Amino acid sequence: YVYVTPSDIQEVLSCIPGAWEAFHGKGVDLGGGVACISSTIATNKNVQSIYCIEITEDVVTLCHPIVTKAVLENQRMKVISVIGDFNNLQIESDSIDFAVA
Repeated sequence: YVYVTPSDIQEVLSCIPGAWEAFHGKGVDLGGGVACISSTIATNKNVQSIYCIEITEDVVTLCHPIVTKAVLENQRMKVISVIGDFNNLQIESDSIDFAVA
C-alpha cells in the first residue's frame, strides 16, 4: 500500500529538532492512512495513545490491524483506529497533547 517503513519515518523525525520529544501523552494522526506513522510514533515510551483518523473504511479495517501488530506487537492497543473525517472531529478541549497530519 505504501513504500514507507517505520525506519523511514524515524529517520525523518530524527532530522527535525525536538520532534520525537514533542510526542507525549495522547495524540491524533489526522488522515492516518495505514497507521504506519501512528504506530511508529506510538513506539515512543512517552506516548500513551494515538487516535489514527482515516476516512477509508477498508484501509482501517484491513490495514490497521496488520501494521499496528507488525510495528508495536503487544503494545498495538496504543493506536486507536477511527474511521472518520478529520474535518468533523468532536474532541474536547485539552484532551489531546499532540497532532500530526
